[in-house]
Amino acid sequence: MKRSYNRSLAALAGYACCAALFVASLLACSEKGDPTPPPAPDQPEQPEKPGQPEEPAPPTGDLYEQRLDLVWPEIPARLAADTELVAVENLVYRTCMGEIGGEEVRNYTICFDRTKRGGWWVAYPLVASYTGKEKRPDKWAYDPEIDEKWQASLVDYSYPAKEYDRGHQIPNADRNCNASIQAQTFYCSNSTPQNNKLNGGEWAQLEGRIRSSWMCADTLYVVTGAVWEDDKTTPDREGNECAVPSHYFKVLLRTRRGNVRRAGDRIGEMDPSQLKAIGFWVANADGQGSFKTWTASVAEIERRTGFEFFPTVPAEVKEQHDKADWGL
Repeated sequence: MKRSYNRSLAALAGYACCAALFVASLLACSEKGDPTPPPAPDQPEQPEKPGQPEEPAPPTGDLYEQRLDLVWPEIPARLAADTELVAVENLVYRTCMGEIGGEEVRNYTICFDRTKRGGWWVAYPLVASYTGKEKRPDKWAYDPEIDEKWQASLVDYSYPAKEYDRGHQIPNADRNCNASIQAQTFYCSNSTPQNNKLNGGEWAQLEGRIRSSWMCADTLYVVTGAVWEDDKTTPDREGNECAVPSHYFKVLLRTRRGNVRRAGDRIGEMDPSQLKAIGFWVANADGQGSFKTWTASVAEIERRTGFEFFPTVPAEVKEQHDKADWGL
């Protein structure tokens, strides 16, 4: 009987010890946090906005989180809320980087709209080092950083409708210093359906004038954009409907003399009297006359689009509209 009693006590002690270890492990897990959190309560279903993509937009990138918009003066301010024309949840911001002379440089930044299959704006610096004599490739490709399903299918051919070209936002001739930099201008994300007579006519004349007369040693800052004020569309090569811009614009900023900045000078901190800015606004159609008649102030284009351009620059600079300053 004594042996049996002792065996029972030993067994009870063993059970107690195991139980204590089990409780201790539970407490330890509790201190570290529950590895399997309880399911969240059911959320009320949100009404779907018309014309929205099937899935949420990806993060808008680290451009604004890193405050690069304050360092790169050509970057428009990030939209904080929907405007009359733009729904912010459809926007994807993406910066293309490249290499010139062994140094990494920014090529351009695009504000791409997944429901338009095109960009609201493309912002970029322009100095002589970006230009050269690299042969135009005319070989298009999908932007590797934007899902192909949101881009127009234009890799092999242009839009089926004969009146539209694959209109570059940033011109390839602004980036023909080397093949890799230029190739990024042939991403489908950089294209919109542009009236072919406009694209090959006065729009091309304006782009050429920018390079030949207004590019400067201090850097010319350019934002080129498309505006959609109606619901007109045209199919791409796979039958996807692409929004047709109603208008295009360009806004430009530089120093007046073009050679006064020193290393470390920020254009937004310069005296307004040393700066000049101008804008151009044109309908996406043939018969728009000379580009010299398209001029507008940057502030006026801000009001028409809802975007804030050159946000570090004083407002009085963006109110300028003096053609003589630009030899027009």
